[in-house]
Amino acid sequence: MSVLFNRVSVVAVACMFLLMCKLAPSDGGGVKTLEDLKIENNEVSQWMENSFVKFNQTDMYAIVNGGATTYINNGMLEGYEQKMSKSGTEYNFFCWLLDFGTAEKAILMYNKILEERQSDKEDAGDFPESVAFIDKSPLYGRDGYAHFDKYFIWYSFDGYGTNYSEAKANLIGFLEVTKSKIDG
Repeated sequence: MSVLFNRVSVVAVACMFLLMCKLAPSDGGGVKTLEDLKIENNEVSQWMENSFVKFNQTDMYAIVNGGATTYINNGMLEGYEQKMSKSGTEYNFFCWLLDFGTAEKAILMYNKILEERQSDKEDAGDFPESVAFIDKSPLYGRDGYAHFDKYFIWYSFDGYGTNYSEAKANLIGFLEVTKSKIDG
C-alpha cells in the first residue's frame, strides 16, 4: 500500500509541477525591460526611430548637460532616450522614459515638473492632470509629461509650426501606447 501511495504522490507532484509550469508567464514573471517599453517603428503610424540610447545614473551626465542631477537626486535609476520622425513630414519626437524604482518617486518627479510648468499646462486628453499634462510653451510643438507606475516620461514634439492641435493629438497617442505597454 505504501508503494502505491508513494507512486501516486510522485505522479500528483509531477502533474502539479507541469501544470504550474504551463501557467507561469513565459516572460520571466512579467518584468519589463526598458527595451520592452520603447515605441517600435510604425507602432504609431509612420513614425520611425532615429536613435535609441539606454542609460543609467552615470551615463545620464553625458546625455544631459546640467539637468541629470535633478533626476538622479530624485531617484532615477535608469532610462532611455528615443528619437523618432514621422515619414513625409518635418515632425520629430523625443522621449525620455526614466525608471524611478517606485511609483512614489516617479510621482514626486512628475509633481515637481507640474509645479514648475503650472502656467503653461493644458490637459492631455482623457488623462487626469494627476497623471499627465501637456506643456504648451514650446514654440513649434508640444511637450508632455506623465508618470505610469514607476516610470516618469517626458515627450517633446517639434516641427509642427503652429499646428498645435496635431502635435497635441500625436502626443496623446504616444502617451496611450506607452501606458498600454507599461500596463501590459
